[in-house]
Amino acid sequence: MKPIFSGSEIIASVITETLAQKGIEVVSRNDIQSALFAGFGTLDASVVLMVSEEDEVEAQKIIQDLNID
Repeated sequence: MKPIFSGSEIIASVITETLAQKGIEVVSRNDIQSALFAGFGTLDASVVLMVSEEDEVEAQKIIQDLNID
């Protein structure tokens, strides 16, 4: 799996939905939720999205086309 995005949970959900509509499976690691469950918070935007190596280039292009900065 290749990381393609790291940032806020809201933007990550938009990217995940867009990629799913294009048939690209996304794996999400939410460090914010993990920190809260462990009893401490985090100030960082810590959601990481990953896709398979085969989908990496197409996923990066789709994210770029979304123009989310």
